[in-house]
Amino acid sequence: MKNITIKPIGYLKTSETNVPRHFSVSDVAGEIVVDKKYLKGLRGIKPGDRILVVFHFHKSPEFSDKY
Repeated sequence: MKNITIKPIGYLKTSETNVPRHFSVSDVAGEIVVDKKYLKGLRGIKPGDRILVVFHFHKSPEFSDKY
């Protein structure tokens, strides 16, 4: 099986530091900041449009089922 490499093209910016464990109960707002060289590819997306964001929790602690 081949590996898939994901390269970041931006980041999520929010003023929150304590985001709830279950995002479905959250009303936390944020902003997706995209590197300028990728902005042409986002042409036509308007505020309020739904998009799929692929992300990686690079600052999260390891998973534990002991919460």
